[in-house]
Amino acid sequence: MPKPKVRKGMPSAQLAKEEFSKRARERFYDPTFTTVTAEIDRIIDVAWKNYTESHKSPRTRQAGRDFSDPEFPLPIEWLETRKAIEQAEKRQKNPRSNSRILLINGSTRSDQTCPGEMSKTFRLAKIAEEVIVNEKGFESDFLDLSRLASEYGRIIYPCKACVSTAMPLCHWRAIRTMPWDRENQSDRSIGICFRRDLPRTTKADT
Repeated sequence: MPKPKVRKGMPSAQLAKEEFSKRARERFYDPTFTTVTAEIDRIIDVAWKNYTESHKSPRTRQAGRDFSDPEFPLPIEWLETRKAIEQAEKRQKNPRSNSRILLINGSTRSDQTCPGEMSKTFRLAKIAEEVIVNEKGFESDFLDLSRLASEYGRIIYPCKACVSTAMPLCHWRAIRTMPWDRENQSDRSIGICFRRDLPRTTKADT
């Protein structure tokens, strides 16, 4: 079998220190930060060091006996996420558990930002939530994506499409789709996304 050819050639995304510092300082644009300029300079120096040394997984611990190489250092947050997903999977597979519906408000409009008024999307999703929680045998989770625009520090990073090359490259490969309920011909977990340009119903992981 011929060795696959790795295709490269996209421009480098590596920043020079000057540009890195410039972008970091943009977070401290408010004049009140001028009283701590020296401290900010030290923080940026540390951040630059971490950036150039590629500190992608700064906190790790040994993988443990569940892995083929128990002593391999894995990111702590990855291991904690994996554990949480496995616990959720156990609940999802329990035939006595309630059916769980994920409601997603896909609109960024909020009365906490410039529009000054809540979205119709949010109101519709909340109406659906009220119906679901009052229905026997059902539970509801509410994912409000408007908080990405209104709440400080809320960020959803995009997928880097590592799986298109190989599954082992995925940093979050512990996340997997829950099995289809073949007996009832339906998913026990259903996501309903309220947004005009997205499908009304989608299968969702929990």
